[in-house]
Amino acid sequence: VFWNALMMTIKKSVGPKLTLTPPPSPARRPLQIPAMGQDPCNDLAASEKLDELLEYIHESPRDPIDYRVGALENRLERVSAEIQGIKGPPQHLAASLRYRSNSQSCDARS
Repeated sequence: VFWNALMMTIKKSVGPKLTLTPPPSPARRPLQIPAMGQDPCNDLAASEKLDELLEYIHESPRDPIDYRVGALENRLERVSAEIQGIKGPPQHLAASLRYRSNSQSCDARS
């Protein structure tokens, strides 16, 4: 027991001094997080950049499938227009042939 007491005395006298525990920090108020949309942004550059990003998102297709569907719709419209253009002359020809045959049958009856 004497040995332990002697060692503890030497340890306390030779060893580093313990620092006092610092006082506790003052109590902080909880952070107030503004609700969405209540704190307007005053930075004009940030708002312009946000407008550019939103415009880009709305203009660009969201994925390649939307782009491909749009391209197919455009091609379908062109093909439909071409078919209408091709279909027109044969219809006029058929109408004129019907008109001639009707006029010839009317002449033959007279």
